[in-house]
Amino acid sequence: MQGSENQHLTLEDFDALVTGHLVHYSIWYDSIFSDIVLNYLFPNSPERKDLFEGFFFKGTIFSIEKKINFTKELTKLIPQLKSEPARWNSLFKEIEDIRIIRNTMTHGLLQESLLSPLKLIVSKKNANQNDCLEVTQEYFNKLLDRCETTLKELQRLLHIIKNS
Repeated sequence: MQGSENQHLTLEDFDALVTGHLVHYSIWYDSIFSDIVLNYLFPNSPERKDLFEGFFFKGTIFSIEKKINFTKELTKLIPQLKSEPARWNSLFKEIEDIRIIRNTMTHGLLQESLLSPLKLIVSKKNANQNDCLEVTQEYFNKLLDRCETTLKELQRLLHIIKNS
């Protein structure tokens, strides 16, 4: 996305655009984490995958946090993964950073910037002034790049687990 493409948006529309993208990436990440868990536990059993998914992933029993923690542990067990701890630690740190930004965008309080028409200032509820996230078009473009890179790295992780 180029900076000028969204200049015609209202502040509320820009907020919806940014938040919507972050929510979609979160959904994609959750889906990949589910696939990682299922492919590790039931590599050759679609029926068992479906049964486990129906009971544990459709509700709140196996949250995204549990899937992430499970996957972190897998990176320490699977030989193809445990040889690169820095790579996977970096991936999980990036996922956590993106989740914090998404949570701030979806649960924060939107303020209007008087200096820039497309600059979101989102503060965490009940937070002081230092707990603000400023989102400009440039920040948004960089954030989308980060999200896409993280998605590709998660897909690589899933591929390694499927083939281990």
